[in-house]
Amino acid sequence: MAKYFTSDWHIGEQASPRTHSFLRPHPNDKMINDWFDQCWKIIQPNDELYILGDLIITLDDLKLYENLPTCHLIVIPGDKETNNKRTNGDASFTYQEFIECINNQWWWSDPEQFTSYKLLEGPVEFVEIDGKTWRMAHKPEDLFGFSAPMPSLCGHVHGIWRTQCLPNGQPIINVGIDAWGGLVSEAHINHQYDAITKGYYDKNARVDLWQSS
Repeated sequence: MAKYFTSDWHIGEQASPRTHSFLRPHPNDKMINDWFDQCWKIIQPNDELYILGDLIITLDDLKLYENLPTCHLIVIPGDKETNNKRTNGDASFTYQEFIECINNQWWWSDPEQFTSYKLLEGPVEFVEIDGKTWRMAHKPEDLFGFSAPMPSLCGHVHGIWRTQCLPNGQPIINVGIDAWGGLVSEAHINHQYDAITKGYYDKNARVDLWQSS
C-alpha cells in the first residue's frame, strides 16, 4: 500500500490561466483531466490518496471525483469547503452541507468505487510516512506554534515552493498541485525531508539559516 498526496484542485473554477489570483499554465479543466489521467496510471486499489483541501467550488463539482480510480480516499477540507463564496459574495454552500453531502456519498454512483473513504475534519491531522509521524493541514499557518517538533504537510499556498522550514526547524512540504503538477508520493516527501534536514544542500536551501548581509 502506497500513500499519495495532493491539494487545491479547485474543480469547478471557471477561469483562464491568467485570471486566477494564482497562475496556472493551462485552463483548469484541461489540467484536471491531466491529473485524473495521472491518478489512473499510478494509483492502485489498496493505495491511499490524501486530498488536503480545496476540492470544489460547488457541491455539484463533487461528481467529477467519480473519475478517480479505486483507492482509499482521505479528505481534509480546505477553505473552499469551510468558507465557500461565490464571486458575488453569497455562500454557495455551508460547511455543514458539505459534510452531509460528502458523508452521504451521493457524489459517486458506484458504491464500490472507493476501497474506503474518510473525511478528516481537522484542521490538523496526522499521517505516518516511512515510520515518521507528520502533521497535516490545508493551511500552513495552522501548523505553526506547536512545541513538539514534527514535520508537516500543507496545501493552500498556490505557490511553486515545495519545502520550507517551520520556525522550529522542521520541514513543511506543500503538496499542492501548483507546486508539483501532480501527485506527491512518499518517496518525494522522504527526498524533501532528507534534503532539508540532513545537509545535502547548502544553507541557501533553508530559509531559517539565511543571514542578512
